[in-house]
Formats: sequence, C-alpha cells, structure tokens
Amino acid sequence: QNYGIFARGANVRVMSNTVYGHDGISGSSPDMGIYLYRNGPVAEGNVVFGNYDGIRGGTDGYQASDVIGNRVYDNLRYGIWAYSYSDVRENVVYSNGTGIRVGAGAYYGEVLNNLVYDNSSRGILVDTGSGTLVANNTVYQAVGDAVYVQGSSANIQLRNNILWTDSGYAILVTADSQVGFGSDYNLLYTTGSGQV
Repeated sequence: QNYGIFARGANVRVMSNTVYGHDGISGSSPDMGIYLYRNGPVAEGNVVFGNYDGIRGGTDGYQASDVIGNRVYDNLRYGIWAYSYSDVRENVVYSNGTGIRVGAGAYYGEVLNNLVYDNSSRGILVDTGSGTLVANNTVYQAVGDAVYVQGSSANIQLRNNILWTDSGYAILVTADSQVGFGSDYNLLYTTGSGQV
C-alpha cells in the first residue's frame, strides 16, 4: 500500500502539506494521500489531490483522528474517509468520487462546516454511523446525492445544512437506516431531475 503521509499517535499533527500522486491499488488496498492511522493524529490545512483516497482518518474502534481545514479534490474514490470518533470539519472537498465518507465501522463523529461540491457520486455518505451529527455544511451535487445514509446507521441528525442537487436526492436514507433519523433546519434545493 502506498501512502503520501502515514501518521500515528496522539501528539502528531500533519499540517500544511501538498500531497498527490498516490492513485493505485496495492493488492486489494487503495493508496492514500494521508493516512491518520491510530490514536489521534490530526490532518490540518493540507492540499490533497490526485490520489485513490485523499485523507483517511482513524481506524475502527480507536481514538479520533480529526480532519480539519483541508482542501481535498480530484481523488478517485473518497476525498475524506473518517472512522470512529473522528470529526471532519471546515474542509473544502470537490471533484472526488464521493466527497466525504464517514463510517464503515460504528461512527460517532461529527461532520461540520464543510464545503462539498461537484463530486461524481455523493457529497456526504454516512455508512454504519451511530449518533452522527451532520451540521452547517454546504453541499452541491450536479450529479448524484447530496447526503446519503446507509449501512444500518442509527440516530443520524442533519441540522442547518444547505443541500442542492441537479440530478439525485438532496437527502436519501435507506430503509435500514431510518431509526432515530432527524432532519431539521436544512435548506433543500433541487433543479432538473433532482429530488428532495
């Protein structure tokens, strides 16, 4: 597996780097621009582009690895993929496959104050989340869904987001993820074939 930067440990901060060109798959494992592995490293203020996955924060069941204030674009699969208690906030994320994915393993973190646009599949994907708060984000999708919740997620809360899609759903919650789902004070806008 090929990483631009691999970080591990509670006192590690990955800051102000430009990371690109890690865009393959080694065996069944995707390359990553920045991998915040375990025990609380933080990625802040980086520019990450042209990778298979841009930034991966945390490993299921371990301490949060927060992803803060980065510009993440043109990554093949996920711009940002966060696990466990990791917070994803104040990032600008665009032109990836999926902008921000949280979960795949119980996810309890928060997705706050991000600008997410022009990703090819989904803006924000919550997969196997529990109690996740998605708030104060602006998401624009020309194609695909602005927010997609799946994977037996529970108690997901959407608050104060601006969600706009031209083709797809502003919010799509699968049947297995509707327990405790709440959506309040969001501004939903659709054009073309987009649906609320």
